[in-house]
Amino acid sequence: MPQIWLTYDELADFTGVATDGGRSYAFDRHLDRRRCSDGCTRVKLPFDMIDDYLVHALVGRNLEYEAPTRSSSTHRAASPFDRLADGMVDRLRRMAASG
Repeated sequence: MPQIWLTYDELADFTGVATDGGRSYAFDRHLDRRRCSDGCTRVKLPFDMIDDYLVHALVGRNLEYEAPTRSSSTHRAASPFDRLADGMVDRLRRMAASG
């Protein structure tokens, strides 16, 4: 199961609350929190918010993902992960273009 951990500031940016509202947002929704070795507290996103966060993160970066190029000399077939990533980026681009 994938996990995404965000700082309070990152959570606030993602949810659209005030910068200092990330902590309250996590507390009110009983999200898992953990103090990390760098001294920052991070909040684990619930599974149902991960898709929305990935769209937010990629659209916020103007979908700068570029599929890796494969030289014809290697003849390496695309891995299932490569196909999944390419499909996901295409889907996100269509979603961003449609509004």
